[in-house]
Amino acid sequence: MEISVSGQAAALAGAFALGVGVGLAYDLIRIPRAYVRIHLLGTVLDFLFWLAVTAALFLYAINAGNGEVRIFMVAALFGGALFYFLLFSPWIRAFSQMIITAVAAVWHFITFPLIQAANAIKKLKEKLKKSFSSWCKRYKMRQKPAEGETVVQHGRPNGGRRSKWKRQKKQGY
Repeated sequence: MEISVSGQAAALAGAFALGVGVGLAYDLIRIPRAYVRIHLLGTVLDFLFWLAVTAALFLYAINAGNGEVRIFMVAALFGGALFYFLLFSPWIRAFSQMIITAVAAVWHFITFPLIQAANAIKKLKEKLKKSFSSWCKRYKMRQKPAEGETVVQHGRPNGGRRSKWKRQKKQGY
């Protein structure tokens, strides 16, 4: 079954518009690829992009080309994408860069006090840990011997401050 000339022109224009949409979609995918640092994100996004482009071209070919993918449709799709990249892509990328910069500035404005508070709490915890640690070195709590136990001091012969305490039970003598 053949397509009329006007049908072919409509299919060509639709494929060209689909190519412009594909170019826009690729520019939108560039944003997370450039600013989100996740391992293999670019590979996964590229795979999903080409999967979507293939599905879109196939569905478009079924509707517009009576189920046949015609060469001029594929050429028009790539021509539309090329047209988009040459004419609109620099403007869209500059606009998206402006939006990302503005969002980053607002994010920094919101999170800066929180980060400063977290750093102050961290420093306070470190100071408290150091002071408590030195306080524990100066003041040691010793347990009283239980009933029926005697305390024998081992360590320095003069009974100095650094001594180890050992518990011994009375032997009954």
